[in-house]
Amino acid sequence: MPWLLLVTGNSRGLGAALAAQARAAGHVVIGVSRSGGTRGDDVRLDLARPEAIDDILAPRLRERIAPDVEQYVLVNNAAMLGPVGPRYDAPAVSAHMAVNLVAPIVLSRVFIETLATVAAVKRIVNLSSGAATRAIPGWSLYGASKAGLDHFARVLAAEQALVERPVQVVNFSPGVIDTGMQAEIRAAAPEDFPQVGHFRALHEEGALRSPDQVARKLLAGLASRRVFAGETLDPASFADA
Repeated sequence: MPWLLLVTGNSRGLGAALAAQARAAGHVVIGVSRSGGTRGDDVRLDLARPEAIDDILAPRLRERIAPDVEQYVLVNNAAMLGPVGPRYDAPAVSAHMAVNLVAPIVLSRVFIETLATVAAVKRIVNLSSGAATRAIPGWSLYGASKAGLDHFARVLAAEQALVERPVQVVNFSPGVIDTGMQAEIRAAAPEDFPQVGHFRALHEEGALRSPDQVARKLLAGLASRRVFAGETLDPASFADA
């Protein structure tokens, strides 16, 4: 039976790879991006304006509820890296947190409430990062937003364990992927991001995972019968779940 996946940031990188592989497997994907994508189920939405999420996505999700859907999955993949460095103003902080933290929280609420009476498997996958647990100079905002999202998932999982038809929640930490965000990281000035040399070396050594590889691992984990309960998993442990 098909799945229904709601994937943010599906216009490039991991989100694009995940959407393409899921559709190739016969699943339905609602892609969410600022560009709007090229498929009929894609939605144009700027996650820096999370107040628009409910009105735009709840109806689209509701109309896709069907008895033959095996599972419903929200993948909170979209994120921004900057501003990088120790200098930023209030508008930059607000924009960063809106995309990386507020939007996934609102999306999760809309997903849970819209599917509250659905008995099928329901899962929320939040894209995590090593920056959520490691202090990386220059990434104070990125690290804070990812740490906040990780802990939100843990608390949300505990709350869902108390309801009749719970949504499973998991943090997926993909490691270093060869995406546009990595290109942005490598372009950072050393005075803003002291570890830039390490990431440039990873690229030169071919040590980056491809979006396709990581997407396959994510889909393999979603095909398992494991019940996710707010844990943080890397691609190998996720796929072996």
